Amino acid sequence: PNPFINDTWIHFDAPCNASFAFMIYDQHGNSVYQKSGNTNNERTISFAWKRTTKDSKKLPPGMYIGHLEIFNNQSHKSISGKSVKIILMK
Repeated sequence: PNPFINDTWIHFDAPCNASFAFMIYDQHGNSVYQKSGNTNNERTISFAWKRTTKDSKKLPPGMYIGHLEIFNNQSHKSISGKSVKIILMK
């Protein structure tokens, strides 16, 4: 993330006709943000995270964990998952 830009863009590739859930957790494991949806016929998904919580409150600088989970729309089972470290700077 760039400290001079308010949005952080999240990009990932997923199979067509799948669903996804992207969660961000604080250092204590509390969920602070979640975005979910369907890929429909798109293979690349992009969305802007405004560095806010679920309640639109600005998050303080610190370390967070982002976790992406991809689900099969027919079986509703997880087919892929990945976690990344996110550092927000002042």
